[in-house]
Formats: sequence, structure tokens, C-alpha cells
Amino acid sequence: MSSPRRAQPEPAAPAALPEVHLDWRGPQHWSDRARECRHCGVTTPLRDDEGKPAHKVCAERALAAQQADLADRYRGAAPAARAQR
Repeated sequence: MSSPRRAQPEPAAPAALPEVHLDWRGPQHWSDRARECRHCGVTTPLRDDEGKPAHKVCAERALAAQQADLADRYRGAAPAARAQR
């Protein structure tokens, strides 16, 4: 007699955000005037690709969260609230 087949568990959604590394070595990512970061509100002389004030780490976290939400939507799952690192 054969044993009953077990149902395969659903793959778990990734708990952590994907790694994103931006290259902001160019002069277009620097300004002489510090402004509030668009993500955290702390002042920074750094600028994103759109010229808006942003810390590199804040921009990387925002992009990682965006990628994770898009991946969730692609899989048909509702975007989960993710903890920031």
C-alpha cells in the first residue's frame, strides 16, 4: 500500500527586500546646497537621477521596496508591508 501524497507547501514570499546598489559617483548626484531628502526628511547634498534630494541609501531602499511590490503583483499577491532595514 502506498502512502498518501503530501501537498507541496506554497513557496514563502521573500522576507527581506532585494539588494539594490546605485552608482552615484558622477557629479550630477552632488549639489552645493543641502536639501531635505525626499524619503526621510534629513538634509543631504546628494541628488537622485531626477535631480531631487535623496540619500543614496534611502533611494536604494525605496527602489528595493518598489521592486518587491512589483514582484508581488506579478505573482498575483497583494503587496505586503515590508520592514525597512
